[in-house]
Order: sequence, then C-alpha cells, then structure tokens
Amino acid sequence: MPAPHMPGAPWVVKAITQVGVPSAIALYLVWLLASQVLGAIQTHDARSDAELRGLLPVLQRICINTSATDRDRAACVRP
Repeated sequence: MPAPHMPGAPWVVKAITQVGVPSAIALYLVWLLASQVLGAIQTHDARSDAELRGLLPVLQRICINTSATDRDRAACVRP
C-alpha cells in the first residue's frame, strides 16, 4: 500500500511509512549490531597485530637457535 502524500514530513517518517514499523525496527537493529561488531573486530585486529609484532623477535630467536647452518640462520632474519 503506498504511503499517503506527506509534504512536510521528515524523511525518516516517510521511510517508516513505506517499509512499516517492524521492518524499520529490524533494519535499525541490524545496523546497530553490525556497527558494534565492526568496532569489536577493529579492536581485536589492533590487539592481535601488537601481540604478533611482539612475538616476531621470539620466533626469529627460536629459528636462529635451532638452525644447523649459517645459511639457515640467515634465512631466519630475512626481512
């Protein structure tokens, strides 16, 4: 059913009359949850990156200590 003509109504009201109140609530909740999940992913990414950068010297040291030849040791510290 098309929305009645509402000349002074805000765009939000016009959109809700087009999709219906339950659909508008569902769309808002999807947007809200998606933005929260995206923020959590970005935070997790930054923390993981910092932890992995801290582990890199340890992994290089393990590689150097367990290498049998100079060539293998050189491969451990390759950029």
